[in-house]
Amino acid sequence: MKKTYTAHFYTDAEYASAEIEAYTPGHALALACRMKDEDGGALQFDKYDGAQPVNHIEILDEEDCIELAHWRDADLLLRMAAADLFQALEFCAMTLADLEASERKGYIAEAKNLARAAMEKARSPATAVWPYL
Repeated sequence: MKKTYTAHFYTDAEYASAEIEAYTPGHALALACRMKDEDGGALQFDKYDGAQPVNHIEILDEEDCIELAHWRDADLLLRMAAADLFQALEFCAMTLADLEASERKGYIAEAKNLARAAMEKARSPATAVWPYL
């Protein structure tokens, strides 16, 4: 028997709700994901009561609209690096599964490089100013 579930949809700045008829909570979640993908425009989003913090500032050249400098907060940097961090973590897990073979194949050095590059991306300087400034 179907039951009515309430699905809440969140963005960084807005939220929406929808009633969903489903057999189980998992079924309701699947229907909500389909709704997000196929009919997201039908959702009526409201803004949060409180203002969201600024997480990115860009300075552009007025004539050419070229980015000259920017600032990003730590949370945004971490979200931007999430895919690289996950890929490095997967590679490290594979490398640790058989250290002897990984050392022989050079995977340990590669794992270190991937991990360092991903961490650097996640914690790169919050302010980036191009050298020509």
